[in-house]
Amino acid sequence: MAGAGNRSTVGVVIRDSRGMVVAAACKVLNGDYDAAVTEAFAVDEGIRLALEMELHRIIVESDSIEVVDAINEENCNCEYGMVIQGSLELLRVFRSWKVRHLKRDYNRAAHELAQIAKTTGSSQQWKEMEPPMIRNVLLLDRAKC
Repeated sequence: MAGAGNRSTVGVVIRDSRGMVVAAACKVLNGDYDAAVTEAFAVDEGIRLALEMELHRIIVESDSIEVVDAINEENCNCEYGMVIQGSLELLRVFRSWKVRHLKRDYNRAAHELAQIAKTTGSSQQWKEMEPPMIRNVLLLDRAKC
């Protein structure tokens, strides 16, 4: 398959309270964005996947403090403000939600998934299972949490 070229990609991992993978996704975006915009899209994609999985209480983690602050302050006068506003609308559906910063070292699985989307040029989802090609990275991330 062709790669994603100059298009940005995101990866998402959803875990339960024990750290076990509930769902994951990688997605090719329709544009080439800087890191903050891409991370805002990643958070939005994770929220959408949590809705699809019919989860009720979620904790969203991102390694972008800029995006985390924009969501928690419910205000973003930045180039990705519309993405943040869309995410906030989606979050209101959940019984409870929290958004917090996570060091990049603890978020390697999501970055690996983004690389898979970039390499394959395709978006994929895994529900009720972990993506087998990143099993080792998932175990390392889980051990760090």
